[in-house]
Amino acid sequence: MRRQFHFGRRVNAALAALIPITCPGQVESDRVAAVIASLESFVSALPWFMRRGFSALVLLFEISAVAWPAGGGVSFSKLQRDAAARYFDRWWHSRLSLLAEAARTMKMMTVFCYYELPAVKSAMGYDPEAWVAKVKAERLARYGSAISEAEKAVTAPDPLPVGEAENADSSKEAWL
Repeated sequence: MRRQFHFGRRVNAALAALIPITCPGQVESDRVAAVIASLESFVSALPWFMRRGFSALVLLFEISAVAWPAGGGVSFSKLQRDAAARYFDRWWHSRLSLLAEAARTMKMMTVFCYYELPAVKSAMGYDPEAWVAKVKAERLARYGSAISEAEKAVTAPDPLPVGEAENADSSKEAWL
């Protein structure tokens, strides 16, 4: 059995600073922790090289902010919120496609995990189970008879008598 995957301390710090920038609205600190936990669970389902690759990507994003002139020589997680947003925007709009795709990957994964939180789903009024039940009832009302006829046709006994099936011509010409 595989051990539960957890991000390191620096990756957690970078994600905690990144989530309020990539996710919509004001993200409370308890939701940031929940998004990180959801992201760990999501990433743990990926192959080992993708887990390590995503962690390395976030760590690179965290550490490379030190070299950003406007950042004052500190890592991403220590930047002020507006400076951190500008730094992420710099990656997002980078001419280097690798940096732009890296920013999109980080945003995609954090936003995906944000919208999977039950509190966010309920705040949006997203209830897929109710929708599925409603559509199921509508489709059964509309297509119920056709469905039951198809079920009967599939589960009905073989229409050929048992003796005739063995005596049938099985040559290739019979199938053409």
